[in-house]
Amino acid sequence: HSAVTAGHLCAQALISDLAEDMVSEDQKLLSKASLLHWSSTIEEQDEAFTTDCCRARNFNYLGCVRLRERSLYSLTKEKIAQDLSSRDLPSMYEPMAFHFPYAGMSVFRPGNGWVAVAKGYSRTVKNTFEYSWDSENLHGAYQGAGTLMLLSETGWMESGFETDYAGFDWYRMPGATAPHRSPDAGAYVRNGKTLYPKRDYTGDGGFVNGLWEGGDSNGIQWPDHPDSYVGGVVGPKGSNVLGVWGFRMEDMVSNYLEGSLYAYKSNFFITNADGTEQTVIALGSDINSNEADAGVVETTLFQTYIQGTEPINVNGDWHETIPYNRSWAQKDGQPLVRLMDTVGNGYVVVPRDGNSTLSVTRQMQTNAKDNAYDDTSSGNYAVASLLHGRAPNNGSYEYMIILNTTASALAAVDPKDWYTVLSLDQSMHAVQENEEQSVGIVVFRESMTSESLKAATKILKVGAACNLVVRPLKQGFSIVVANPDLGFIDPDERFNAYSSTARVLYRRESRARVTEVVMAGGWRGVP
Repeated sequence: HSAVTAGHLCAQALISDLAEDMVSEDQKLLSKASLLHWSSTIEEQDEAFTTDCCRARNFNYLGCVRLRERSLYSLTKEKIAQDLSSRDLPSMYEPMAFHFPYAGMSVFRPGNGWVAVAKGYSRTVKNTFEYSWDSENLHGAYQGAGTLMLLSETGWMESGFETDYAGFDWYRMPGATAPHRSPDAGAYVRNGKTLYPKRDYTGDGGFVNGLWEGGDSNGIQWPDHPDSYVGGVVGPKGSNVLGVWGFRMEDMVSNYLEGSLYAYKSNFFITNADGTEQTVIALGSDINSNEADAGVVETTLFQTYIQGTEPINVNGDWHETIPYNRSWAQKDGQPLVRLMDTVGNGYVVVPRDGNSTLSVTRQMQTNAKDNAYDDTSSGNYAVASLLHGRAPNNGSYEYMIILNTTASALAAVDPKDWYTVLSLDQSMHAVQENEEQSVGIVVFRESMTSESLKAATKILKVGAACNLVVRPLKQGFSIVVANPDLGFIDPDERFNAYSSTARVLYRRESRARVTEVVMAGGWRGVP
């Protein structure tokens, strides 16, 4: 329900911008191409629905008040469809990427009927909607914590999800790096029923480090994590690096800021020159936690539902038995591991962190239902995850994803043919694709560049957290830069979700932030 609601609201925001010329011509083409397929589902005069959305606490930060002032209700589907059908729009199967800064979300569309959606949070972009009743998202914790969801246009089941999430493990969200907290932890029996504790963002005690106190009557709070970061950028026209996305994760489920899990994560969306092959490169570094009792910290590659006997592929061999369990140490020099989930997406895991283990299982899972404390559900799932340990110290990972592939095609994939990692630390992640030598860069803080990155881009220093794509030209470079800071708050401003500051964030104007990029040599900007 929440996904449908968010989709409606985001689409209506796009429609409003298109109608009032609030976006550039290039953005109009991309937006309209996406809306063309969607527009047939829009209801005329959807005033009540949109009003309900805008009343919801978790949508206040999207600026619903402003959206409602733009006469959304007068935009009927007939007007939209007529406008869209009269324009020469790009194919919805053309490979491309798009970033939504107010959602902390990047979308990669390889053009084969699938999309990859990366989602993170920051001080002003929320993790996931917090539950308001005892029947919604009761175990939701890491749904927006660096997740990378792979979704098929043919449906939810075809994407690897069971319609009612039977047996789904909410602490293994695909793409997320997080402690595998047990949903059964603290379970107790009352009147013959097993009840499960609520999973709010800060437990019952709130913060203990003195930054702030408070919360609502249920203890649900939105921590102000001063170092959390999320941002993305779309590559310049013609670049093989379609886009990049980066996230500095701080554990919002922990009772503590100091000592809880943090990690630096990035995704790079890459195509080849003729647009026939695409991949996602997922990197992680500086994975650290002192909260050993939270559970083993895992980076989940996939958790796909097994409806019948759908097999997985492991290094060329098909496996359909349940149970199945295999693991590999992730030491340097170990061979690549190639996996395929139950719905046809391929993964190539590059051994990098000697303290991590790659685990692949096919198993029945029993977990508390997403909408109940006193009931469980079960289902068969195929799961692949990188286990970093209970208290990882500078853990890391690297893997590729090829959406909607075949076992034979996956067997031929070699990361060395696709890309080179130029930087992977808590200052920046950088990847150079090997065909045209374009470079995607996620900068987490002001920093100097590595020698290999300097050689590839001539960039010496970046003055603030930002995202860049650098494409070499015959004479010079084509560079795009995006600073993810929405400019709503000052760096030293502190607040929680129920403070006066948080309540007015969506009314504040976004203020520009200057980002300095220093390059070697003498350069002249060309518009």
